[in-house]
Amino acid sequence: MWIPSWVFLVTLSIVSSFGDNTPEPHSSANPEPDEACLMQSGARLRDTDPGSTLALTIPETVLNGKEAEALLNLEGVKRDHAAVVILRVPGLEGEPPRFAWQRKTPGYPAKCMENTLCLFGGSKEPEDTYARDTLVRELREELPEAWREAAVGSLRPYARFVIQAPSKTWRNATEKWRFVVCVFEAVLPSVSGQAGLNAVFEGGWEVKTLPQIADERFCWAYDTPFHSFLRHSGHDTVVALPTGDDRHCGCTATRLLADSDVGVWEGGEDWQ
Repeated sequence: MWIPSWVFLVTLSIVSSFGDNTPEPHSSANPEPDEACLMQSGARLRDTDPGSTLALTIPETVLNGKEAEALLNLEGVKRDHAAVVILRVPGLEGEPPRFAWQRKTPGYPAKCMENTLCLFGGSKEPEDTYARDTLVRELREELPEAWREAAVGSLRPYARFVIQAPSKTWRNATEKWRFVVCVFEAVLPSVSGQAGLNAVFEGGWEVKTLPQIADERFCWAYDTPFHSFLRHSGHDTVVALPTGDDRHCGCTATRLLADSDVGVWEGGEDWQ
């Protein structure tokens, strides 16, 4: 049987695209410093979990420990540490998944992040030995009293991400700000009737379904860890969250490999 030559060309193109998951060189002739550093560090696209419906269309960029340290320790960069939690709110059987968020209210030091959604948690303090210590302290400060211990008692580690923020993000900042954020997950008791805006420490408390956050803006690019969590926990078929610089004030978030060693505080957990 005669087969047109174009069939072989198309077949070869498809096989080649699946056989090489290395990202193409950036098209910009003069990439931004952060972008150039990420390229030079050897950061690369690696396969996501088998069976993920987004795996073929949204590959996930990940860093090893050496690559992360190269980004975190550049001259002119302020390095910090943070721990946050993805809070799942159970509903009745058949109801769509819901998640709890903090809404950053006016007065937040990062002006462009006012009215954005943020994961609950915060920055490391000197007395915090591990990321879990930081998060437990923050949750007891930020969450309504009725849900604090439920969140603390159900904490499970998810993954770590390197956040890169331009200097203009934080009020009066002169340095670029980069930090490792340790992302946990937890389950809250039912908060039926509490889905509206409620006052909590440093902002408001909101419970939302995935479609309800599709057009939101996010603090510190925390939409990236959240989207990663959805993808790896089987929720990615519900909604595909759009992305864009205007959604997170120019910040970026890049996932760390599970076995990356970037310090004692970030260790001590079974990261994915």
